[in-house]
Amino acid sequence: MDHNKYLEIVSSILKNYPPDEHVHTSGPKIGEPIAVHLINVGFTAARLASLYSEENTQLDQLTFDSFVIAAFFHDTNKLDPDKKSLRATVGDIDKIIRNIGYEGDYDPDLVSQFAACHGKNGPIGSMLLMPKHHIDLCELLRLSDILDLYTTSSLDSIPSKLNDISMYISRTLPERKIKWITLKEFRGILTTEILNTCQNFIEKNEGVPIAFFKDGLVFLEKQNSPIYFQDLKDAIVNHLSQLVINPETAILYRQGMIQIKPAAFKGISLESILDEIINISNKRGDQFFYQGLYALIKKIKEMKPKTSKELLEDTAYCQLVGIEEIPKVEGKNKVDYEKIALSSPKTTQEIKEEFLEKYTELHHEVSEDSLRIFLENYISNTVKTSDNCQNSTISSIVEYFVSYGKPKATCSMCGAEYPVDQMQAAEVNGISVQKFSNSLPANAKIDPKRYICEACRIQLIINKQISRKSDFLIVGVPFTFIPARLKEMLADEMNKLRDAFSSSENDPLESSKKDLIFQLISISGKISNKKQLSSRLDVDISNTITYRYDSIHKAKNDSEKAIDVLVSVTNMYKIFPMRYLITNSPTILGNDIFFSEPISFQSIPSNVYPALNNIDILPDLEKIVRENVTPKIATKVLLNLATKMTPSEILFEAVINRGKAKNEGKFFHGIYKLLEGRGYLMDETISIEKKLAEIGLSELERPHWKQSDYSISKPFEFAFNAVRKFDPSIDSIEGLKGLIFNNISRAITFSPKAKEFTDAFMQLLEKYGNGDFAKAKEKVVGNYNKLRGMYIGLVKLLIEENKGGKEQ
Repeated sequence: MDHNKYLEIVSSILKNYPPDEHVHTSGPKIGEPIAVHLINVGFTAARLASLYSEENTQLDQLTFDSFVIAAFFHDTNKLDPDKKSLRATVGDIDKIIRNIGYEGDYDPDLVSQFAACHGKNGPIGSMLLMPKHHIDLCELLRLSDILDLYTTSSLDSIPSKLNDISMYISRTLPERKIKWITLKEFRGILTTEILNTCQNFIEKNEGVPIAFFKDGLVFLEKQNSPIYFQDLKDAIVNHLSQLVINPETAILYRQGMIQIKPAAFKGISLESILDEIINISNKRGDQFFYQGLYALIKKIKEMKPKTSKELLEDTAYCQLVGIEEIPKVEGKNKVDYEKIALSSPKTTQEIKEEFLEKYTELHHEVSEDSLRIFLENYISNTVKTSDNCQNSTISSIVEYFVSYGKPKATCSMCGAEYPVDQMQAAEVNGISVQKFSNSLPANAKIDPKRYICEACRIQLIINKQISRKSDFLIVGVPFTFIPARLKEMLADEMNKLRDAFSSSENDPLESSKKDLIFQLISISGKISNKKQLSSRLDVDISNTITYRYDSIHKAKNDSEKAIDVLVSVTNMYKIFPMRYLITNSPTILGNDIFFSEPISFQSIPSNVYPALNNIDILPDLEKIVRENVTPKIATKVLLNLATKMTPSEILFEAVINRGKAKNEGKFFHGIYKLLEGRGYLMDETISIEKKLAEIGLSELERPHWKQSDYSISKPFEFAFNAVRKFDPSIDSIEGLKGLIFNNISRAITFSPKAKEFTDAFMQLLEKYGNGDFAKAKEKVVGNYNKLRGMYIGLVKLLIEENKGGKEQ
């Protein structure tokens, strides 16, 4: 089964069983989308069947495809609109599959057979006439179904299910063993890099990844090629060391000079440091090479080495670069590096080689390998495998509480007990170092620095090294797991897009437009060329899917950016259902990804928070706004509408903003029909106003669409004027009614219609005052603009509904 067939299946499932409508109503997965379970089981079964075909019995294409189809649609009782039992619906599986639009080749009898047997026992006698390899495939389908019951990669958390999984593996894939790797904490991009390294190491040792959970991964180990924890740990430490120990974070050009940071003495080779200094000087000017060398020597001197101290004096520097003395800028006590660059007789390469020869041992003496030591301890304590179970010790718990809360001993980001140090500007992407910290007293007259642990520092460095600054970070967290086969498919799609970006073809994106990844990164705006693609390739796919998001809809402030990303993530949920975290923090911790609602928005602006109550209508609301309002103000109008608490308030806001729409009637009609179509109950006052609008429209001059707001609102204005003249202390209710009728008759000449309008308007007053017409007058007069606007909006809505063309 090729990539396009998988896409067709996934698209059919999501289209026919939308994640916001079709959810589990009972059991351990209650509230979760049915589509997610079908997709997880389908891709997992496909991976297992492919391995079975390689290592046990080769499957023909029709059998393989039929099995995969059965796995994707195995829960026929949940797909049946009449909610009949599995036994009653499995015979109709072919009809169910065809009805949702899938057109691939498969054997309906085989599909029905496999789906019927996905339960532990299956129908009585169902396997008696099945060939051995069909029985094996049924067991692999059961295994895939069981795996989706877990919420953690630690399969021993449900011992009875682990026994079943192990039994099915031993029967169907005897050369394999089920194994898992679990991380005790989640740290965003650091966790991603650890798990990607684990995956590469497993595959290098002939293992086969099956599923990526929030906290780890499950894989099949080859019995004659076991995975040893020490080897795995070394691979992870080596990979992270290469990412973190980087001269670009240790040598910076800032404030007109090269600065040497403490990271230069934490495992980076002296040659790499010199190469970075040369690289900066090639861009900025030769003088910075000499300035950088001098700064490096002074930094080494600050660290007080015990040997070769003579190399740290100015005379040694002069000898190194070939000058007699260090020149000063005229009139200033400042070194003139430009003069040194002009007068030095040596080439850059000669100076570099001599520096390496003289200073390598000295650099090694003042350097420390604390980072690697920390990484080894961190991986040993954090990564747990099925063969290497670890538990917290009493001593580690005591150490945690002894250090917690002490200034300069507690990480201001995660509160961990790891050793802490000051945050360095070079480590952070777009975050100011000068921040007040929870580990410093308030209003202290000292420079407020943040103290962070080594784990957070590594996370920040990796984030800066492999990603860019963006408005928001969107993290897709799986309900249970991401199947390894699906992860690979998404990664292949991402690589195809990156190849398209570097391609010389005129339209390299055409073949990618149906891909899931393309649809996901398109939610922030149309992608029709490589320029629009360039800013959206920063996607990490591992046990979570992380996407760096920038607003492109002319958002002017944080609130508009927030509503923009919220709408996009709501669309994401429909395209690829996961739990989505929206954040602007470069560090993501374990608690951040454990939430029950579909979307969690960290630090959401307070005025945008009400929009979370309108999540289900946000995409359609945005579509109406963008189609009818000019781009310059569309995001602001959307924000005003989306943050209203009730349907009636949304309608009133639409009335206020209708003048900003290109077609008022179409704009108001779209919003009204959206709310009505979702079954929202509106205030009875709106129903009464709609009745008034219907009467008013029946007496409006034609063509309706050419009438001004003044002409449309005449009946309402006349009725309102009668209410304004009404004096509750003198006039009776009947007198008010007569006054309204007399006024209305000037706008509606047909008496029965005028009486009908009067009766409806009296109903409106009674509703507003709850029977008290004095209160009603006060409220109606106070809300005159809102009520008049609503009346005009409803008339234009009715004109839009009745309009066959331009002429009514």
